[in-house]
Amino acid sequence: VVPVQHDSCGACSYSIPQQDLLRMRRRAVVQCKGCFRLLYMKDVMEQVKNESPEETTKD
Repeated sequence: VVPVQHDSCGACSYSIPQQDLLRMRRRAVVQCKGCFRLLYMKDVMEQVKNESPEETTKD
């Protein structure tokens, strides 16, 4: 599991397509097409950490 850095994989520097970046912002699990590691965005993870349990169960 590696962070996205400057719209690229933090491990192999593969450029992440815009569609995948948008999916990650919507909290979808995205795999790097270069090295197959799971990717995450630091700012999205901070939002998830700051949410209360009630907010994460709402659909």
